[in-house]
Amino acid sequence: MTYEELLSFYEPRGILNSDKVALLSRYCDILLEENRHYNLTAIKEVPDVVEKHFFDCLLPTLSEHFVGKTFLDVGSGAGFPGLVWAIAFPERHFVLLDATAKRCRFLEKVVAELKLNNVEVVNSRAEEYQKRNAFDVVTARAVSFLPVLLEITAPFAKDGGLILAMKGSKADEEIREAKNAMKTLNLELVANVEDTLPNGDPRSNIFIRRHGEIPAKYPRSWAKITAKPL
Repeated sequence: MTYEELLSFYEPRGILNSDKVALLSRYCDILLEENRHYNLTAIKEVPDVVEKHFFDCLLPTLSEHFVGKTFLDVGSGAGFPGLVWAIAFPERHFVLLDATAKRCRFLEKVVAELKLNNVEVVNSRAEEYQKRNAFDVVTARAVSFLPVLLEITAPFAKDGGLILAMKGSKADEEIREAKNAMKTLNLELVANVEDTLPNGDPRSNIFIRRHGEIPAKYPRSWAKITAKPL
C-alpha cells in the first residue's frame, strides 16, 4: 500500500491529511532504521508498514465508539496503535505504556523528532502502573488473549470508559472466553466491529465499556494472571 492510497482512504473520512501522512512517513523511516539494530517489528518494507500498521491502526478510529480525550496504549511496543493515533488526533492526549526500556527510548525518539506534544511515554509493566480510573479509552494491540488483556487494561479506564481490543480472525472465540472476565470486572461488550485490510486479512476491533468499580485486587501479578486467567 502506498501513502497516496492511505491518504485517499482516510482523508475523505476526516482522519488524515497530507501533513499527517508526512509525519507517518517520517515515523516509518525512523522505525525501519532503528529496526536494523534491534527488533521492533517483523514488518520491514514500507508498503507493508503502511498497510499492516498504519492502515490497520486507524481502522477503529472510523467507529462511532471511538470517542474520548485521554487514551492509554498498553504494551505499545513500536507505537501501534497509540503513536499512529497521536499523529492523527493531535488534539487528544496519549500515554504509551511499555515494559521494555529500549522500546520506550524508540518511542521517545519518534515523539521528539516529530515534535509531538500530545504524547507521554511510560516505561512500566501494566500490572504495576498506578493510574487507575484515569482514561477515556484504554487499548492494546497484539498483547494477549482477551481475558488476560481485560484484566491488565480495564482498571485504567474511567467508569463509563472504553477498552478497545484490536484482534484478528478469532475475535468471536475470544469474546466467548472472556465472559467471566467481563462479569468479574464489571464490563459490557459494546460492539465487535469486523473489517479487512486491503490485502484481505480480517480484523476485529472489540469495544467494551466499563460500568462500576473494579475490585482493587485487579490487576493481579502477571504470574497469577497467566496461571489462572479470569
